[in-house]
Amino acid sequence: MPFSLSLNSCILPFHIIFTNHTSLMNKVYPVVILSLFSVWSGFAQKPGEKGIAMKSNAQQGNATGEKSNTYALIIGISKYQNFTALKYADRDAQAFYSYLVSGSGEKIDSSNIRLLLNENARAGDIWRDLGWLSRKAVKQGDRVFIYFSGHGDAANAEEAYLLAYDAPNEGDPNLYNAGGTFQIYNLKTKIKQFTDAGVQVILITDACRTNELPGREKGSQWAYNKIVERSSGEIQMTSCASNEKSLESDTWGNGRGVFSWHLINGLYGLADDDPEDGNITLYELQRYVKSKVRTDTKFGGTIPQQNPMFCCNDLDNFVLCKADEQKKNILIAELNAQNPANNSLLAISTGRSGLLLPKAYTASFNQMLEAAGKEVLTGNSPSAAEYHYLLLMKQSGLSAEAKSEIKEEYIALLVNFAQQRVNNYLSSKNQNLYDDTYFHAAALALEKAYQLVNDNQNERAKVIMKTKYMLQARALSASLIFHDFHENKSAKDLMQKALVKLDSARSIQTKSSDALLYHTYGLTLQALGNYSEAISYEMQVLSLAPAWKYPYNTLGYLYSKNGNPDSAIYYYKKCIELDAQYKTAYNNLGLLYMNQNNLELASVYLNKCLSIDPNYVNARLNTGLLYYKKHMTDSAEYYYLSCIKIDSTFSNGHFNLGILYYNKKNYPSAIASFNHCVQADKNFSKAYFGLACIYSAQNNMLLAAKNMELALSSGYKDKKTMEANMDLAAFRQTAEYTKLLKKYLSE
Repeated sequence: MPFSLSLNSCILPFHIIFTNHTSLMNKVYPVVILSLFSVWSGFAQKPGEKGIAMKSNAQQGNATGEKSNTYALIIGISKYQNFTALKYADRDAQAFYSYLVSGSGEKIDSSNIRLLLNENARAGDIWRDLGWLSRKAVKQGDRVFIYFSGHGDAANAEEAYLLAYDAPNEGDPNLYNAGGTFQIYNLKTKIKQFTDAGVQVILITDACRTNELPGREKGSQWAYNKIVERSSGEIQMTSCASNEKSLESDTWGNGRGVFSWHLINGLYGLADDDPEDGNITLYELQRYVKSKVRTDTKFGGTIPQQNPMFCCNDLDNFVLCKADEQKKNILIAELNAQNPANNSLLAISTGRSGLLLPKAYTASFNQMLEAAGKEVLTGNSPSAAEYHYLLLMKQSGLSAEAKSEIKEEYIALLVNFAQQRVNNYLSSKNQNLYDDTYFHAAALALEKAYQLVNDNQNERAKVIMKTKYMLQARALSASLIFHDFHENKSAKDLMQKALVKLDSARSIQTKSSDALLYHTYGLTLQALGNYSEAISYEMQVLSLAPAWKYPYNTLGYLYSKNGNPDSAIYYYKKCIELDAQYKTAYNNLGLLYMNQNNLELASVYLNKCLSIDPNYVNARLNTGLLYYKKHMTDSAEYYYLSCIKIDSTFSNGHFNLGILYYNKKNYPSAIASFNHCVQADKNFSKAYFGLACIYSAQNNMLLAAKNMELALSSGYKDKKTMEANMDLAAFRQTAEYTKLLKKYLSE
């Protein structure tokens, strides 16, 4: 008689789908560029001079007579990790870099510029270099350029973001607060700190707004509104009105944004015409840019598609820079020849610039970066980034400033590493999401980062600590979520510790919502078997992030476990409404219908799932189970074996194959399959129970006892099956069986 034990099925809560970007017109791409120049006011105008002159650093000083300096942080992101790529955002950033170092207006030494492009512009990198600006530009009269070219979006009127390279894209803008972004509120706070100290700030935000981002049209408008707020005292120039899109195309400069193209040309000198005296005022620049952008975006019609907006008229006469006659003449010649390449003026850069170290220490610094690239962030081994960081900190030949730069670099590496794992958690993009060590490494990285952040009360530090607690909780629950461990004391203790970590995270107040935190509560309570309470947390997640599909799928699972299949079906289908290619929900619906013995609908949904991803092992396992229910064991065996072929560590595939072989009385193959199962998952209690049954049937009481104890210590609690199974009859007569019952199931 086969032992009474159900085959395992697979229900998982996550998967990710990427969407494609489409252009709106022939080779002209929407980029809404929100550009602002921000400066301090209060300069006196001399009689006979045009405008209010901005002094060069050679002329300018502060009240103590110290020479003022100019610094710049330039960010350009065309290629995003999770979003539709832009065409020329990085080229626009490079062009602005070229302008600053060219000597036109005022030459800035390249060592005073940080240039971050594409994958080198993660959120941790941006925080790092804004910190660098804060340490550098500290004197009255210092000048700061901040240039951002990339995507911008918002969750609501208050939570608006500039999206770094590693921003998450899970369909709901309320998840931007999970990291990979820079909240515009925080940027404005930084600017206010500069301007309050008498530092001139010139901010150019080239933030692409497209309705294809999660925030859609409202997100675009909210991001626009947060940028143009005058809360930090800026002069503002935006590329277009809030209901328009900015455009980029190879029409301008062989690949540029129309606003950036004309803005930088104007700064080089083309805007100097009222009068043409070598000075470019704010009025001249805005008139030139408005005219050129409006003309270029009529596309043969009469109504321009893009209308730059400027503020404010009381500073129209402010002199922004000097015209460069040589560059101006080059541009005029190129434009007259209809060859607006501007290649001679475009710097070529491939990523990051600005950090300089003595040659004697560059090898250790590069080894730190290489170790981080291999995801070995912490530890005392030479293969770890931490080892090389600590080694550099001990070098007496490095200045305090250099060590500060290295420390900030290491913090950024730690934060970027953890952010990638947070993103994978949001999207289930990585197969290690049920591996406790995967999340523990990320939590440890954030613990190190928090210890190194000087001001532990600032927003960055609070977010780091809050995320650390959440990841610690996820590490505690990761390997237990889909096991029936809620009656196992050691597992229950781990889940209680996870809840304490989550409570600590929730106690930290930040300017972001807690959707991912509450989702982690839900998964932890799920592992505890508290399905009703888990459902209440997932409902809170939906109130915070209603367009995030994964909570709907998790609710489907929770309702199915809680004995409410109708609600489970509803939430699985809601998940599919949000993403018709979401394979996991199809798989889970197929399994649910199979459990209701509706094998026809089960087949429909499982086939749909496999049409999306033929190598999805969970759907292959459940299809094998479907054939098993139909008594088509050869087909079932084929699908189980195909699971293992795709993923040799897939424990459920080995287990179900073991059940099939056991029921065929093929004990050697069954033993091999169950052993493969527990090798893949040492806590797979049902596989140990299966081994105990086989060894009892073979009269091997020593191995029967060993595997029964492993089953019980791993959480097996089905006493009814233990008492009824005929293959355990011989083992039930032993004193060891009675001893194990008393030890584990005495209650």
